[in-house]
Amino acid sequence: MASNRFRSQYILIALLILSAIIAGYYAFKNLPSEKDDSNVIARIGPRKITVESFQNEIARRSGNIAGKTELLDEMIEYETLLLKGIEAGLDKDPEVIRSYHNIIVGKLKQRDLMPLIENVQITDEEIESWYNANIKTYTEPAKVRLAMLYLKTDSFMSAERVAELHERLSEARNKADGIPAESGFGALAVDYSEDQRSRYRGGDIGWIDKGRAYRSDEKVISEGFRLEEIGDVSDIITAADGIYLLKLMDKAEPSVQPLETVKTAIYQKLLIEKRRAVEQDFYQELKDRVLVEIYPEILDSIPIETEKKDLPQLK
Repeated sequence: MASNRFRSQYILIALLILSAIIAGYYAFKNLPSEKDDSNVIARIGPRKITVESFQNEIARRSGNIAGKTELLDEMIEYETLLLKGIEAGLDKDPEVIRSYHNIIVGKLKQRDLMPLIENVQITDEEIESWYNANIKTYTEPAKVRLAMLYLKTDSFMSAERVAELHERLSEARNKADGIPAESGFGALAVDYSEDQRSRYRGGDIGWIDKGRAYRSDEKVISEGFRLEEIGDVSDIITAADGIYLLKLMDKAEPSVQPLETVKTAIYQKLLIEKRRAVEQDFYQELKDRVLVEIYPEILDSIPIETEKKDLPQLK
């Protein structure tokens, strides 16, 4: 009797195990197969085109597609090329990796940095404060417009010859009376000046800013600013390279550009500076969050080509 009871128990256990195996088999069989995934539109080897990726491509093109079939063909062609490139190991090419990393960096900047930069504001108070602190930048110096007669001398020239040249400029000075200021020395410059740049323009050498360095002898420039009234003619000026005669054609007093005329330029300048500061703070904050270790000895061991290559010559 006992043996029959144990036999019945073994049979029951065996039936339970068999039932579990059968149930597990059908449960596994009825699991959704990847190949039967209704979300997949097409497969290209191990790669696939899903409904989501298809819709994303439509959105990327703003709906400008010839048709769904044509788009799918393009995507299959693209995936085929991509698969071939991966099989060829191009995904491990340094340039490809660099481009991939650049995309990641660009996306991070677009997501986290650009909002900070776009939120930068420049107030009118900041603009005015910068303007007042840099008022010299917007101050026009006093200036004069001069006409010049020039005769060259040198250390080897005899005293008699120098005296002749002085006499010649004295003659020109006497003849300068009556010539309108705006005409400079007029036709006298052709006959009495050796300065080729100005002799055919009545000796006009243009506007000279006070305090600015020029190639001309400083003594000559200083004498030009000593002339007070428009039309005044200087005495003969002896300089290291020759003798001069100057005439004041026009003059302008120092002036300051109003804030309103330079406000836009100051705004742009401050905006660039403040955005650059925000960008630097952003990078510094990122670097502070990670461990950065530099090994100078390894850096120093890297050879760098220092030979300068010949640059193309301008023709």
